[in-house]
Amino acid sequence: MNSVTYGSEQARLNWRDMLDAALRGTRVIIERYGKPTVVMMSYEEYELLNRRAASAEAPSVIEARNHANQSWVSQAEIDEIFADVHHPV
Repeated sequence: MNSVTYGSEQARLNWRDMLDAALRGTRVIIERYGKPTVVMMSYEEYELLNRRAASAEAPSVIEARNHANQSWVSQAEIDEIFADVHHPV
């Protein structure tokens, strides 16, 4: 993946060129005080990154849900607990 870097002042002066570069698939990095702060990319690339991030999170979400399901008390156990409270032995 190609990239090009602009300082914040250059970015103000070259906005149209930056948009064109991003649309061509070049990632545009904008620096402030010499440090990268913003990346400009095409909307297609942004959507692709979001889909990849969502699919990468999916296994951890599934694992958390499985762990939570193992930790839950069944309705029968809850009924038994309340039965003991309402009808002491």
